[in-house]
Formats: sequence, C-alpha cells, structure tokens
Amino acid sequence: MDKLRRALLLAIVLAFPATYALRPVEDNDIFFHVRTGGWILEHGVTRTDPFTVFGEGKPYVAYAWLFQVVVYEVHRAAGWVGIAALEAVLAFGCALAIDRLVARRGAGFTVSAGLTGLALVAMARMIGPRSWLFTIAFFALELDLVLVARERKEPRRLFWLVPLFVLWANLHVQFVYGLALLGLLGIESLIETARGEDRRLPPGPIAVAGVLSTLATLANPYGVGLWATVLEYAGASRAYTLVGEHAALTFRSFNDWCLLGLALAAAYALGARRERRPFPYLLLALAALLGFRSGRDGFALAAIAAATLASSCGTPSKPREFPTSAPEWLGVVALSAVFLVGLAFARGIGEEKMDREIAKIFPVEAAAAIERLDLPGPIFNDYDWGSYLIWRLPGRPVSIDGRTNLHGDERIARSRSVWQGAPGWEKDEDLSRARCVVASTNQSLTYLLERDPRFALVHQDSVAWVFSRK
Repeated sequence: MDKLRRALLLAIVLAFPATYALRPVEDNDIFFHVRTGGWILEHGVTRTDPFTVFGEGKPYVAYAWLFQVVVYEVHRAAGWVGIAALEAVLAFGCALAIDRLVARRGAGFTVSAGLTGLALVAMARMIGPRSWLFTIAFFALELDLVLVARERKEPRRLFWLVPLFVLWANLHVQFVYGLALLGLLGIESLIETARGEDRRLPPGPIAVAGVLSTLATLANPYGVGLWATVLEYAGASRAYTLVGEHAALTFRSFNDWCLLGLALAAAYALGARRERRPFPYLLLALAALLGFRSGRDGFALAAIAAATLASSCGTPSKPREFPTSAPEWLGVVALSAVFLVGLAFARGIGEEKMDREIAKIFPVEAAAAIERLDLPGPIFNDYDWGSYLIWRLPGRPVSIDGRTNLHGDERIARSRSVWQGAPGWEKDEDLSRARCVVASTNQSLTYLLERDPRFALVHQDSVAWVFSRK
C-alpha cells in the first residue's frame, strides 16, 4: 500500500508538465515549424529564407530542422491533437529527466519527489510545442552524468556526451549550455590542480571530452554555420526586452517566485554545508545568470538548484528507495498516462475544438478572405502573426515573423513601433511594398490604415481586418 501511494504521488508530479500541453494551440511559432518541416522534406534544409520579403536570398539556418520535420509529420498524421500529444510526451520526458537528476543525489523519496515537483513548477513557462523541450531533457541528463562522473571520479563517463551532442545540435541551438557545463568542470579541475588539491577529475579527459563534444555539434547539415546562429542569438540584446519569451522574470506568477525560492535555498545550502570545491558555486552562478536574464532559461536554474538541494539533504551514493525496478517504473508511467488521458477527455481535446480556439487568437477568417479574394503578397503583418500566415498562406511572403535571429533587434523594434502608430509609420518600407495587410483589431495601426488612401478595407471580423492596396 505504501508503494501504491508513492507511485500515485510520483505519477502526478511527473505528469504535471504534460498538463500544460493538453490545451488548444496558443504558441505563435509552432505554425512556422510545421511549415518549415514540410519545406525541408520537399526541398532539403533551408539555406536562405523562403518565407519573408526581408529574408529573401539571405542566409538562414534552420537550427531545429530535425524537430521541424518531426512536427510536420505528426501534424500531417494527427493534426493539432497530434501536436498536443507530442508536446505532452516531450514534457513528460523532461519531467523524467529532472526526476532522475534529483533522485540520484540520494535525498530519499519524499524530498526528491518534492524537489522535482518544485523544479517542474518553476519551469512551467517553458512547456510548449518547441524544440527547447529537448534542451531541458538533455541538459538534465548531462548534468546528472557530469555529477556522477565527478562524484565517482570516473572521467570515462563524460564520453557518453559525444552522441548526445550530435542529436542535441540537430534539435535545438541551446546545446551551448551543455558545453558550458563541461567548461565549468574543466575550470574546477584547473583550480584544484593549481592548488595542489586532490582533483575529482583530471583536466585531460575533461578537455578531450569537451573537444569531442564540440566537434560533435558540427555533425549537422550546416556544419560550422550552425555556430553563426549561436553568435547571432548571443548578440541579440534587445530581444530580451522586445520579445516576451526572452524577457526576464516579472514575478507576477507563482512559478517565478518558486524559481527564486529554489535559487535562494540552493545558495543557502551550499553555504551551510561549507562546500569547498568550486564546481557547485560555478554551476549555481551560471544558472542564476541564465535564469534571471531570461525567463525561458529558468529551466537551468530550476534543475541545478533542485539537484544542489537534493545533494545537501542526502548521500549521492545512496539510491532512492522507490521506484527501483522496471515494473515499478512501468507502473508509475502507466498511472501518469491514465491521468493525462483522463484529463484530455475532461477538457474535450479534439481537432474541432483546437480549430475553434485557434480562430479566436489567429487570423483564420482573414486568411480565408485573402484566399477567396485572391489577394497577392507580400503581406504586411505584425510579429506575432507571421508564423501563422507562413503556414496558412504558402507562397505569399510575409513582412516579419518570430525568428529573432533572422530579423534582428532593430527590425523587430521598428515593426512594434509601426504597429503602435508611432510617427513616421506611413514611410515604413515593408508597409510601402505590401500588397495587402492583415491587421489585428487591437493595434493602433489598424485604425490609421482605415483612413490611408493607399489601402482599402476588404474584410473585417472580430480578430483581424484585411486591407488591399488600391
């Protein structure tokens, strides 16, 4: 009976992130990912941008190309319900990876399950149909492997990271965070060598594993060109204020306060146990930098803080007492699956409901009107709707979409300014070349265009208006 209660508790904790997936599609960028996956299967990986007027002929790296192919095939086979199911599976995989990381620090069932739950709550904003779910899972798996190798003084374990980075580099660009973990491990080894202390791991194997892992990231269709995207994101400073998903924590939700609590508790735990070795401090400092700079990177801080607290509460060499066998784990997974399937039925998740909810957020009727009236592109649109229009109206280039690495800070800022009706909006180059405009009913520019002699209003609904150039 005690095992059943523990199985139920753990099943609910692990299923929690997947509950965010069992809802209508709200993510702006998933439409673009689906369209790009189809493009890749038809034409091969993109070398230049085929979807926007601005990006025409410009080099473009689809750094999540493998994920995009997967979501295209899932959508083709099962529609938006299939996308929700895929997101739920990936979110559950993230939960399993976080639980493994925390449980192997030897804190006992109750403490480790609680810390896993807190970490998953803290990173809840990251749950969505995005390739960064792979980064969350891979980061947790790598951190666990690194900690085990360090605790047991077994550097050969680090070489298991090489195939992980091959897959990671083809799914999401944040593989660089994984390389940073190896870098911190190497710094600790060098510091301890300089001090003449007993090293957990010698610098030689760490360096070799780091070099091989870095070379493994080149095993992608773009080769070293993938790193150009890394540098583009590193230099996009204004994106952290212009784009919601990149913004720092606002502390207007319980999730943000939970993340802050975990970070403070982990810092206190390190000090209380008088940790002498530098790696835990370096690790928590890096996590704090990432997590407080951008909310989308809070997963790193949540995972590291939870693992730090678990290590302070237990003995890493002591395994968690439940679940320990394959049948026990299968039972936990089965209970989570039953819970999630029941929740999906309770919420009425189905393709018709998905389509209705999409039509409340995105310009579904406006896109149908453009097709019916046979309006040509290019289309002038705002940042949030570009992805949907790329998916819904292939062959009609849009003005902008959610790819910050393609459009850059200045272009995103200018687009936001124009849609707010700032002075000089009528001289915008994208608007001047547009043949039609899809405008949200809650944008200032929409009502300015109604009086613009260059355009005529040809469609109007509760979500969007469509203007055609006269």
